[in-house]
This record gives sequence, C-alpha cells and structure tokens, in this order.
Amino acid sequence: MHIVDISIIVAFLIATLYIGFNSGKKIKTFSDYAIGNRKFSDFAIYCTVAATAIGGTTTMGNVGKFYDIGITQILAQIGFPIAYIIIGVFLVHRFSNFYGCCSLGDMFYKSYGITGKLLAGVVGCTYEMLAVGLQFMAMGTTISVLTGFSYVTSLLISVGVLLIYTGRGGVRAVTFTDVLQFMVLILAIPILLIVILGKIGGIQALMDQLPKSHITI
Repeated sequence: MHIVDISIIVAFLIATLYIGFNSGKKIKTFSDYAIGNRKFSDFAIYCTVAATAIGGTTTMGNVGKFYDIGITQILAQIGFPIAYIIIGVFLVHRFSNFYGCCSLGDMFYKSYGITGKLLAGVVGCTYEMLAVGLQFMAMGTTISVLTGFSYVTSLLISVGVLLIYTGRGGVRAVTFTDVLQFMVLILAIPILLIVILGKIGGIQALMDQLPKSHITI
C-alpha cells in the first residue's frame, strides 16, 4: 500500500482520537458522561444516527450479502426504515416520561422496578457485546486489508483507539467523532463508487457481468 494511503488512515485515526479525547474535558458527572447534559445540535444528532446506520454492518456485512445473493437482500433491510418510522411516530414522544434517566436500565427501573432494570442490563449487555465485537472485527479487517498489517495488529489498533476516546469522552466523544465519520463517509463512498465503476467500465458493464439471479427479486 502506498505511504500516502497509510498516512490518510493514520491521520483519520489521530483526528478521531483528538476530537474524542477533547470532548471529555468538561465532563464532571456521570450524567455528563452518559448523556452529555443533553447539549447536542440537531445536526450532530443527525450525523451520529447516520454514521451509526452506515457502519461496518452496512458497508461490509450487507455489501457482502448483496454480493452473495443479489438484490433480494434489499427485502431483508426493509425492516430498518419501517422500524425507524414506527419509533418516530409512536414512541419518541413518550420518552418525555423518562426525563432524567441516564440509561435504558434507568428507564426500565422507573417502569418495572429492579427486575426490569436487571433484565434490561443483561439483554442490553449481551446485545452490545456481540454488536461491538462485530464492529471490532470489521474495523480490524478493514485496516488489515488497507495497510497490510496483520489482522491481530489491526484489531488491537481499532480497539485501542475506540476505548481511549470513548472512555475519556463518553457520549460526547461518540457524537462528535460520528460527525467526523459521517463527513468522511459521504465523501468516501461516492468516490469509491466512481473509482470502482471506472475500473469495471461503467454501470452497464457491471450489469452485464452480474448473474440474472442477482438482479431479480
């Protein structure tokens, strides 16, 4: 890999660390760490939701599934926008009942007591451990492929960067680094598409090479 490419990756990781680490300077309480004192702009919230949605699962997992089985994979993804619409229309306005809560466990505790809080904790931790593990695998694989480093080294770099800035800055670090990541994604993905289509010979050349099963639902 060219030194320029590696420099871009290193610069991005350093920028992520810098933004995330600086985000923790004003944290004084657990509430600041967990919910950032609720001081986020609409733009920052939009970026963090979008960057989370366009994560390793989307850019690697779903793309891999499209490659394996074709356009039918779209049907498996329809549930996500439907879920977001249902949440926005029917659930969001009810969150005002949980003002002051710092976690999902606090919300369940307020409604169902200690049993609900324990259940939310067990289910939430199990889900997040699996989700974070998959994201680490995606990050490690990406860095390994782009730099030529071993997978273990790339995985340790990914985990180290993430743990440092989230441990320092909490939700503020996650939100503000997501703004950076979103800006990079909306630039990188179209550029990558243009480059790939150029190498293939255009959209028509791509369609001609695809099996019919991949373009038929």
